[in-house]
This record gives sequence, C-alpha cells and structure tokens, in this order.
Amino acid sequence: MAMILDAFVSSFCEMLLTYAKEEVIKILGVPDEIRKLRKWLEMIQDVLADAENRRLENNQAINRWLNELRDLMYDADDIIDECQIEGEKLLSSNTSSSRRAESVCCCYPPIVCLHKVRFRHEIGKRIRNLNCELEQLAKRKDNLHLIPAPRNDHYKSRISHKTSPILVESDLMGEKIKDDTRRLVDLLTKENNKKIQVFAIVGMGGIGKTTLAQKIYNDEKLRDNFNQMPHQIAQIYNDEKLQDNFNRMPHQMAQIYNDEKLRDNFNQMSQIWLCVSQDFSESNLLRSIIEQAGGNPRDAEQKEVLEPMLSELLRNKKFFVVLDDVWDAQVWDRVLRNPLQSCSTDSRILITTRNINIAKHVGAIHSHMVEKLSREDGWSLICNMVFEEGDEQDMHDLRDIGMKIVEKCDGLPLALRAIGGVLRTKAKRPLEWEKVLSSSAWSFTKLPDEVMGALYLSYLHLPPPLKQCFTYFSLFPEDYQIDRNFFVSSCIAEGFVTSEDDTPLEDVAEEYWKELVQRNLLQPGPYSYDQISCKMHDLFRSLAQHIAGDECFVGDARAFENKITSSFSSIKLRRLSIVDGNLETIPDLIMK
Repeated sequence: MAMILDAFVSSFCEMLLTYAKEEVIKILGVPDEIRKLRKWLEMIQDVLADAENRRLENNQAINRWLNELRDLMYDADDIIDECQIEGEKLLSSNTSSSRRAESVCCCYPPIVCLHKVRFRHEIGKRIRNLNCELEQLAKRKDNLHLIPAPRNDHYKSRISHKTSPILVESDLMGEKIKDDTRRLVDLLTKENNKKIQVFAIVGMGGIGKTTLAQKIYNDEKLRDNFNQMPHQIAQIYNDEKLQDNFNRMPHQMAQIYNDEKLRDNFNQMSQIWLCVSQDFSESNLLRSIIEQAGGNPRDAEQKEVLEPMLSELLRNKKFFVVLDDVWDAQVWDRVLRNPLQSCSTDSRILITTRNINIAKHVGAIHSHMVEKLSREDGWSLICNMVFEEGDEQDMHDLRDIGMKIVEKCDGLPLALRAIGGVLRTKAKRPLEWEKVLSSSAWSFTKLPDEVMGALYLSYLHLPPPLKQCFTYFSLFPEDYQIDRNFFVSSCIAEGFVTSEDDTPLEDVAEEYWKELVQRNLLQPGPYSYDQISCKMHDLFRSLAQHIAGDECFVGDARAFENKITSSFSSIKLRRLSIVDGNLETIPDLIMK
C-alpha cells in the first residue's frame, strides 16, 4: 500500500483545520461538512498505527478496513482539491464582478450562476456521502479490537550526531573488512604490466560487496597507485634539466604536487565507478564512463558513436574501473570489454556480482567470496552504531539480547545495519530491545525474493512521515543516484513534510534525508562524502515497490501499456514514473 494512512490522515486533518476557515471553502457553503469530515478522521486516526502493524497478522477484516479507508482518503483528497480549484474561481469572479453584475446575476441568473449552484450542491452531496462512509468505518473499528495510540504522540526527528552517516559504510564493519580491503588492494596494485587484469567480489545480496568495493575504491594506497598527474608532476619536479628551467619556482611546484584538491581531481579522472543495473542502458553506461574519464559525450546517444569515443579517451591510460552489481555478462560482452581493452596494461577492473559464473565469464583472475559476518563481528557493528563513549554498562547489560538480534540477521551486513538503525532510536533498556527481538516482522514471509524480515522490521519502525518518503523511492530506477535537493523539494510538494513550529519545511525535509541515511535506508555513493546524492540498495528498493503495490509504477512506456491493458479494471495507480530514454512525447494512453 503506497499511502501511509497514519501519516496521510494526520496531515490531512491538519489541512482540514485550516481549510475550514478559508474563504474558498466558505463560499462553497461546506465548512460544516469539512469539520465533520475532520471529526470522523480524528476518531479513526487514533488506531491507525496499530492497524498498520497488524497487517502482519494477515487479519482479513483489518486489511479490508484499511483498504476501504485508503480509497476514501483518496476520494477525500480529490474532493478537497476540487473545492480549492472551484472555490478560487468563485472568489476570483466575485472579486472582479461589479455590484451591478452581481445584482443582475441575482435578478436574472445566467448559466454561470446555475453552474455555481450546481457545483455547490454536488460537492456538498459528495462530502456528505463521504462522511457517512467514514462514520460507518469509525463504528466498525471497535469490532477490530485495535489499540489507540497515546494522544499527542507526534513524530519528532531523533537524529543522532554520534557519527557522520558516511562512517556507517566505511568504519563500522569490523576488522574483517579491513583485512579483506588490505589484501585486495595489495593484489590490485601488484606490479604486472603484461595485460589488464580483472578481479571480482562475489556474494549474495546484502552481504557487503559494494561496501567492500567502496573501501577499496577510497583506499589511499590504491588511489596513489592510480594517481596519474601527481606522479607526472613528481617526475618534472625531480628532473634536473627541468629544475634548471624552474629554479625560481621549486616552492610553487611542491605546492602543486601536494595540493589535495588537485590530487583528488586527478584521482577521480583515473578511477571510474559504474553501477550496472539489471535493466542497463548501453548508451547511458558508455556516457557515464566517458564523463568520469574526463570526456564529454555531448549529444551522442548511439553506441556506434560512443564506443570509439570512449576507446580513444582511455587509450594507453592507466585506470581503475569498478563495475558494481553486474547481473548479466552481456554488459561485458556487448558494451564494456572492447573499449576497456584500450586502457594501458597496468589498469585494473573490479566487478561485484552475485553470480560466480559472471566472474568467470569476464576472466577474473581472482574472485573474492564475501562471507557472512561472525556473531562477534555482527555485535561489534551494532555496538559501533548504537553505543557511545560511556555506555559500557548498557553495552554489557544488553549483550545477551543483542546477540540474539544479531543471530536473526544471519550475518548479513545490510540487515545488521538496518537493525542498528532501529536500535539507535530506542532507549537502551532490555524491554525496548526485547520488543525488537520478538517482532513478528522477522518471520514475515510475504516479501520479495531475498528481502529478509530485518529490512521489513526496519521499515515498520520508521516514523510515519519517513514511511511515506521511503515508499516514494520506489519511483526511482534501480541504482539511481538521488539528489538531496530534489528529494527535499519533491517531499514538500507531495505533502510528506509538516512542521509543528516555525521550522522551514526545507529544513525538516533535510532532517528526513539525514535520518534515512543514518538508518542505512539510503547509501551515499563512493565519492559522495557530503551525502549530496544517495541511492537505495536494490533489496530496499524491492521492499519499497512491494509496499507501494499497484499504486505506483516505474518502467518504460511499453511495460506500462501492457500493465494498464491487462489489469485496467483493478489498477489503482496514483503515481507514475516512466523511464525511457527514447521517449520523445508522452503517449496518448498516459495522457488519458
């Protein structure tokens, strides 16, 4: 279900409180009906949190009740939008009309006046019918034995500043990943100039392949190895003949060589990170590599143009290339192998994949199999995320419960980080941790393949506004880097963001973003230290799409056409995201 009823009803009630006092509602003659609508919704709102959580029990009566409420809320939202639009029109016409026109309208009612009366009658009738249905729902809730939430239990952001979110990826994984990083960096930087070498990191989803690749990508030894320009500057700096010419500038040359910004700039140009989604686009992949290698593909879109452009750009240059999350060997055969072979023979390629056969297919000379974390490493990860200096006694008191939680995560870093994100928001008391341990979400089976209960549990423990933001990410393509500013403006436009005081909505939305990162539901990219852009792990994205259900669609125009024609009678689409690089105009089917 895409609509998060707890959050939607809460914000809708606040909106109705304001709307009932506005002239656009008064002029339609429906403020009393609006107040009734708010009254029924407030009666229902108290039990929504419990109802949403009890979906896990597969209680058909509760599910039917929630589905009916969801449909009514969409109707209510549409009705209020119509009231706003028509009310503004009426206000505008009344303001611009002269008294004479008004008197003529009263004595000799024209068609426009009949329209006003008819709309007022129709909208009033629709709101009254809506109120009747909500009244019945409010009465039925008593038979569902739902537990009311405490009054004034509003969401407040609880972002911990114990650690920067980027450290969740880089420093909280224990000694094992540090050892693996050192070993793989040694292999990648080993002298061998006979041919370009390919390495692979292999393991199941959520086990930490990308995290390990990011550690390698940002390793200082590896960066220095592929740091082209500073090495060239060093050669100039140490060349006696050239020094004679630059004998007045040795200090300036040293400054250039040691300039961190310059070094980072050339590091990026000699290191390439490419996310390879399941539904990859050949032209997009080629364009991305060209841009990261310092080229400009301009308007080129065809593979036949982009491939030779990339080959020429890489020719005889030393690069370190990471191909993250490779699902299909065809991306290597059809798109990347030929241009990457243009690099100098001391270049290195690292792929991450769930399939060992793909590693073999691309000719990896070494495949590192990522293993699950031990119980001690898992507990260490949780402790680093949850406890601060001075919490030693709490750490000791919660160890037994914590170890049981670690066991449920089955050694998967993604699950451990997600649960760590939950525990860091809880009081450090055994009772609170016992609630997490005993949650029925751990054993929930109606989830997409490979999505473990720990991920669903982390979603359930989100505050309602963040649940809305989480499901909103289902609209983005796989491995899409989501811009923070776009997230902020989109969530505000969607009505997900509310402020109980004078805090600007933009600041509140920024806090939402930070909390999603700290809860490990969003992942900063390999070089996005300032978190200006993040992506969602494909397992979390699968969960978001599962929760969104038929209310959201993301894909190309043809897939949408197939979906809409095959299930037109049952589709409940509210949000549509068309991802199609070849689409020049919006198809008529979508416009309808």
